[in-house]
Amino acid sequence: MKLLMAGQFPLEPGRPQGGVESAMNSLVLGLSQIPDIDIEIIANTESTKTGTTEYAFGRVTYVHIGPGIRGWARDLHGLMVREIRRRDADVVHIQGHASVASRVPGSILT
Repeated sequence: MKLLMAGQFPLEPGRPQGGVESAMNSLVLGLSQIPDIDIEIIANTESTKTGTTEYAFGRVTYVHIGPGIRGWARDLHGLMVREIRRRDADVVHIQGHASVASRVPGSILT
């Protein structure tokens, strides 16, 4: 089963900076222990780190989200939603972004 998770994820897995990153980090580490789950993460970040990195638990694509309403509209609702939609996942879990989940039919929001 392919699981796609989207939301804030630590730039260094295992070293979260805040509650949402901590929740995502814990979920990923727990779910990665289940056999036959392919985990892919689309992580929104204010950092300049972008691109895809492979880890033992799965693949993380970091998407830069700019500040303000422009970043919210152009990056979070544009770039990030496009990244989510172009993946072929069995389950899409969105952490902390209700406005993004509303644009991805069938997604699960926490």
